[in-house]
Amino acid sequence: MIVSLIVNTIYILSENTRRVIDRNLSIIMGSCLSFKERKRLTKNAIRFQLYNVVEYVFLLLGLYKLFRFKVKGYKYYKEAKERGDNISIISGHLGNWELLGCWLGMNKFPIYSIVMEARLEVVDWIFRTIRKMHRIGTIDRRDRMELFRKVKDPSKVVAFLIDQDGEATGYWVKFFGKNVSFPSGAPSVASRGKVTFIPVYIKRLGFLKHEIIFEQPIKVISKNRDDIKKEFVDKTLEFYERIISEYPENWLLIYDRWKFRRHYPICEKNAL
Repeated sequence: MIVSLIVNTIYILSENTRRVIDRNLSIIMGSCLSFKERKRLTKNAIRFQLYNVVEYVFLLLGLYKLFRFKVKGYKYYKEAKERGDNISIISGHLGNWELLGCWLGMNKFPIYSIVMEARLEVVDWIFRTIRKMHRIGTIDRRDRMELFRKVKDPSKVVAFLIDQDGEATGYWVKFFGKNVSFPSGAPSVASRGKVTFIPVYIKRLGFLKHEIIFEQPIKVISKNRDDIKKEFVDKTLEFYERIISEYPENWLLIYDRWKFRRHYPICEKNAL
């Protein structure tokens, strides 16, 4: 009742939020959505982010045991681990992505998340505290040397969330048919070989209820380093486009992924 009231208030009063979500839905789903379906998805997208905020509070208060999880496809990770592979995870800003890290940490995955400081100090403290409480290691996204050290260590699992802007060093690619900057870290790791990338994402089933889905590792057959990067990026984008199309409100629709950014002219030179 209270959540619905807040969602409806945001939907009515926050024109900018509606505009961003509507733009994202148009790019993801095309023009086939009815007004009723677009409105439903928009409200769900707002509702799911509100749920995330409340769940962050639960995690901060040490209430992890209240969450309920279904898990599918864990065998793909188990098989890679039994082979002795160096494992990294590809995920995205889907469902409660911070909770996914908590689940991995609490289930004894030696997980390391690539992070950057939040703009607000209090927000940064909240996420640093949640990660520490739930056994999530961190790597500063600017520290490439530390990233490569962790990735090459078979006792560590590095999580890449690379569905958002790749900044000036990113690759110029098409995402849902629109040019964007794609983060360069994971493709660079992939081009050096000997890392098994397993797509993993979390899907919201309700408040405090989630499903965690492991998929088959991304297989790259190219040999040349530039070709490996391109094939890896193409297959990662296919993964993102498929799950975002299937569960659009599960993605961070309030993030303006396709707006023009100042570094785009630089990224155009990095087309794969």
